[in-house]
Amino acid sequence: MFNFDSLVGLEINEATNILKVGGIDDIEIILNSKHNDKCDTTLVCAVRISNNKATIFCGEFCLDLNEEK
Repeated sequence: MFNFDSLVGLEINEATNILKVGGIDDIEIILNSKHNDKCDTTLVCAVRISNNKATIFCGEFCLDLNEEK
């Protein structure tokens, strides 16, 4: 069985590709934060699987903080 917790910390496109390879095509993405112009990366924070549908909860993070933005 696939460990969906291993998707936490990945970028959205990486996580969705892994889910699709695993046979889950019904994927909902929820951005669980307000947009911040200083943030440059959106990462998976949690994944819920129910009835062969995945819900990916994501947040924005400042991994390469640029004060000029």
